[in-house]
Amino acid sequence: GALVLEPRSAHDRLGHSPERRSTAAVRSEQAAGEKRLSLEALPAFESTFKARRVQHRRRKVAAAPRRRIAQRSQRHRGWASPRPRPSARTPMTPTQQLALEAVGRTSLLDLQDLNRLVRTARASFEPGDEAWRLEARRRWGPWIRRGEAPSWRRVLEIGERAGARLSRCSGGVEAALRELGAVGALPAPLAPAQLGATLLAVRASRPAASRALAAYVCGDSLGDRRAAAAATAAVVEALWDLAVPAGPGLDEALRAFLDILPFLPLASGRGANRVIRAVAKRYADDADGWSPDVVYVLIYALIMLQTDLHNPRVRPKISEADFVQSLQRTIVGAARPAAPARELYRAIKARPLGARGGG
Repeated sequence: GALVLEPRSAHDRLGHSPERRSTAAVRSEQAAGEKRLSLEALPAFESTFKARRVQHRRRKVAAAPRRRIAQRSQRHRGWASPRPRPSARTPMTPTQQLALEAVGRTSLLDLQDLNRLVRTARASFEPGDEAWRLEARRRWGPWIRRGEAPSWRRVLEIGERAGARLSRCSGGVEAALRELGAVGALPAPLAPAQLGATLLAVRASRPAASRALAAYVCGDSLGDRRAAAAATAAVVEALWDLAVPAGPGLDEALRAFLDILPFLPLASGRGANRVIRAVAKRYADDADGWSPDVVYVLIYALIMLQTDLHNPRVRPKISEADFVQSLQRTIVGAARPAAPARELYRAIKARPLGARGGG
């Protein structure tokens, strides 16, 4: 018969035995079965994964308040830096716009940083110390001078180191003026008019220091009890002439003065009485027929009226008729010309003394 040669399988060519070939076949069948099982179990796995993801999100949302509290605690203790708050954008000048285009970071620069950049660039490109001198006068008033400092830039560096203490307390204001006076940058001691111009410039360049400036004027830094009264009156008169426009009513004049020197008794302590007497004397000099005592009583009446009308804890509120009657029982009732009690009541009811402008 004919000899039939059958092709050998791959296992025979590699020398595997039939037992080994059957084992490999079994393993391939097991792998195929596991693959089919995995494909069948895929929907169940996806549903389980989705359920776990939803559970994780719920846990994250539930833990968000605790995480925020922990972050605030860390920022309070100094472990983490606070998040930058978005600042209000105001229209920019052409110089600021050019500086922004030169830097190329329009969305990342704050307006305050931009002003520093413009002033620094202007001081760097202008010859001499003129730009540094103008910046020193803007921050510390017209009585600032170079003194013993080698340059106006050095004066600004000393002023910045001294100005870092201004917003802390009244002692910080006294220490800053003393440090600048030690190097001859400010006259020592400062005359009342010079001190008033200096405080006004500091208030304009550092609005956060207004409470510290008020505490300094109302405190004992200007001298003992008798000397402090005269010095406070002179400083108040200098500030009044520089900051308060001529001719407004008593409520508007108080708002203008409180904007630069918040001297209300609850904020500034016992020395606020000296400031109120000085303000009353200065306003009485411009008022026709009113004595300083009448203005003094009116100022205290307006402060008490503001507390009565705008403090939610005070109930019931005083009416306009009761306010007018209470003033008539004091020396204000005999003043000539008569005090506009009803107009003052309506003005304080519409706007507190600490608010200026339209609201």
